[in-house]
Amino acid sequence: MASDVGERRRESGVARVESPVTVRATLDETTVDIAVSDSGDGVPKREQAVIAGGLSISQLDHSRGLGLWVVSYVAESLDGRLRFEDDGTEVVLADLPVE
Repeated sequence: MASDVGERRRESGVARVESPVTVRATLDETTVDIAVSDSGDGVPKREQAVIAGGLSISQLDHSRGLGLWVVSYVAESLDGRLRFEDDGTEVVLADLPVE
C-alpha cells in the first residue's frame, strides 16, 4: 500500500512537470516517510489547505485533480498523513506508520 502512495504521487508529479521528479523513502522505528519532489509550479497553498482538511471545498477553493486526494485517502486509511513542504522545490510527503 505504501508503494501505491509513492507511485500515485510520482505519476502526478511526472504528469505536471517537465523537470526531474525525485522519490525518496526514509524509514525510522515508527514511520516510513515517502517524499516526492520536483521543481514545477507546486501545489497552491489554498489547494494544500483543502486537501489537508483545513479549508472547506467551495467554488473558489478546490483541487485541480484527484491524484493528491487519492494519496491523502490512502495515507489516512493507513493511519498516516499527507503533508507539503517547500525547500525551494515542491515536496509532498506521505508519513505512514510502520507496523
